[in-house]
Amino acid sequence: MSNWLVAYTEPHCEAKAVRFGPLFGLVCYCPQTYADRRRGRVNRPLFPGYLFVANSWTGAAAAAREAIGIAGLVRLGDRPALMGQGAIDAVKIREVGNCPAAGEGAASEALTSGAAHKGESGDGAG
Repeated sequence: MSNWLVAYTEPHCEAKAVRFGPLFGLVCYCPQTYADRRRGRVNRPLFPGYLFVANSWTGAAAAAREAIGIAGLVRLGDRPALMGQGAIDAVKIREVGNCPAAGEGAASEALTSGAAHKGESGDGAG
């Protein structure tokens, strides 16, 4: 898989989208991090409200728009935003086993520093 779609989820439905994604033929990836709570450490989404969907087949974008838990796709102009495999690999390095310390934003910088699919330009998500 070389490209991933960026999807935004319904509130607090990241796990639901990952769980039900295969019913729509989707491979969903929601990076996790730790959060310390009174009851101990719990896994939380690294990017709350967002996840990545493998763009591995022609109908993946249409299926993602219909999937349970996914509210829509992040768009660049009139096209869905795409992330390269390298950006996804950078995020994977930063998640649970290698959780970033509070205040470190290298993973989010990878998402905002032009790591989107080359050749796609737009005026922002919308």
